[in-house]
Amino acid sequence: MGREWISCVIDTRDFATTTTYRSILLNNNCILKSFLIIVANNTEVGGGIGGTGLNSIITQNRITKGKYGINVDSDPLIHNNLVDHISSGIFAFNSNSIIRQNVIYTDPNSQSAVVAGIRLEAFNNSYSPTVDSNYIELNRRGEGIRKSFGTNPTINNNTFILKHISTIGIWLSSSDSAKVYNNSIYAEE
Repeated sequence: MGREWISCVIDTRDFATTTTYRSILLNNNCILKSFLIIVANNTEVGGGIGGTGLNSIITQNRITKGKYGINVDSDPLIHNNLVDHISSGIFAFNSNSIIRQNVIYTDPNSQSAVVAGIRLEAFNNSYSPTVDSNYIELNRRGEGIRKSFGTNPTINNNTFILKHISTIGIWLSSSDSAKVYNNSIYAEE
């Protein structure tokens, strides 16, 4: 994921002062490609990309410094993005998203209650997101993939690097329907 992708820089550090702030609100039927999004001055406020984004594609972006990298409540394709220095890299709520081939580095200094590379949640089990072939590096604490309540995800072919003793590769809460296979989890400590 080289810098040759980036065609435009969006710097919202002066505006991101709350946890609900989003640098970009994605509408339906959009392609969001080749942006560098600098969200905030720390990982306790703001998010890079949020919104509905039905039938949308989020690809080849770099999102850095914020509470959330990508936060969606719909079904976009989230593909080939770099998300770094973030408390929660990708948060999919009530979503059938395809989350594929992203690189996520959590912030080692995050004080957020939840630190996760990818978070999956829903009001019920009628949602089936796919999380495939992502690289997630946890630098202090948290989960590589955190599935809380709801959703029936398929989680496969992901690589997790755990750089601290208090990190977890995949956390499924009380799941009886998640499909998890062929993931690699490496611990460095």
